[in-house]
Amino acid sequence: APIRAILSGANVVITGGLLNKTLYKFVTRKEIRKPSDLRGKKVGIVNFGGANEFNILMALKAWGMAPDSVKLLPSGGSLARLAAMEVEGGLDATIIPYGEAAAAAKKGFNVLADLSELMEESPEKVFIADRLFVAKKRDNAKRFFRAVSESIHILRSQPELKGKVVPIIVKWLRIPAKLAEEAYDIHHKIFAFPPRVGRRGLQDVLEIIQREPRSAKHDLRLSRFVDESILDELEKEGFFKNLTEKI
Repeated sequence: APIRAILSGANVVITGGLLNKTLYKFVTRKEIRKPSDLRGKKVGIVNFGGANEFNILMALKAWGMAPDSVKLLPSGGSLARLAAMEVEGGLDATIIPYGEAAAAAKKGFNVLADLSELMEESPEKVFIADRLFVAKKRDNAKRFFRAVSESIHILRSQPELKGKVVPIIVKWLRIPAKLAEEAYDIHHKIFAFPPRVGRRGLQDVLEIIQREPRSAKHDLRLSRFVDESILDELEKEGFFKNLTEKI
């Protein structure tokens, strides 16, 4: 989304990354047992241009398959897509968050791939700021990244905090304790530290955008989309090193 916004003229920039892993599973009807079985099949996505479509295109790339080897169909949220897979003549496959994989398995669907294993790096969650904010309110931005970095480091290095974190997730996300615990177990060790965006994964996004039909030839240098100079300053000041030694 931020890349498309920048290409459309928005004065924003990616300033860092929170999560460089995509936590989705590729699920299919039970008769689809290998990637080549997907050829010509209907694969459900939320909509065109979003992370859902990107992850499926990246999976196809990892399998050596062309983007047009499947039919991508906007089909709503993950539960709606799973329901569409149960209907005769409906969807043949889709991707769903980790938390819904168990429900998919109970319905008899096949988990074809864990995308976090298939794709080494994917910029799933990034930090975005207005360029003027980065330039004029730099101290605010630095304090923000200090706080984010401390939080990530504490989560990664102090597993004993799970008992305190899970109830917070339950309260604010309003989900059952079991799901909150699963969310904690999945996420707490994979947040990026320092919180930088994965450059390799971002380059993959740019390549996919450039290959889109009727896509204009854009300037796709990473410097147009990413400004991690705040993180560079913190690195130079020894902030991340001191943090890991202190906590």
